Amino acid sequence: MMTSFALLCLSIAIIESLAGILGNGIILAACSLSCIGSKTWPPYDMILISLSSSRFILQSWLTLDFLMSIFYENLIYTENMYVASKTIFTFLNYSSLWFGAWLSVFYCIKVASFAQSFFIWLKLRIARLVPWMLLTSWLCSVTAAISFGWDLYSVHENITAPSSTRGVRQKERTKERKNERKNERKNERKNERTKEQKNERKKERKKETVSPYPCLFTLPSSPT
Repeated sequence: MMTSFALLCLSIAIIESLAGILGNGIILAACSLSCIGSKTWPPYDMILISLSSSRFILQSWLTLDFLMSIFYENLIYTENMYVASKTIFTFLNYSSLWFGAWLSVFYCIKVASFAQSFFIWLKLRIARLVPWMLLTSWLCSVTAAISFGWDLYSVHENITAPSSTRGVRQKERTKERKNERKNERKNERKNERTKEQKNERKKERKKETVSPYPCLFTLPSSPT
């Protein structure tokens, strides 16, 4: 069970996530309505739609994660569920960071004025490069999330987990140790029995080797 302070922090995080969902949802709806009637989407709207949609999904996922950590604490920290949630969070977080960076680059190129040839070339062709920039951002986010999920899955046993999962693992380990000790004791008993049987067989063999007939002649006694 969570403490009152942890529940308070989670409730504040849920309220902040809901505010982010509302703000990003308004931006996403406004940009989508402006692009519905036009055949070609402006690069500014493409970046804003990608950024607002990624952050809208990210805030929704965080809200769901917080609620599950409150009401379904044992389920959220299972191996598959934990790895899947962290992988999706990594993908959405990286993609939103990429789109925010591209929005800053787009504004910088459009607003600033430099006399360098590369900057002028980039300023003339930034509208054509925006779709490719967004596509590469998605691909980089997917590869980073998959690699992170794979590493997390491989080292999940070393990551801190709640006491319930630790207790289950400790019980399994104690059972394995008890079984090993039982097997060791059984093997020791078997070895002792085999040793006893071998000793008995050796004694029987020694008895068989002794002559069954007593000595028939006795030596005369020496004269005094």
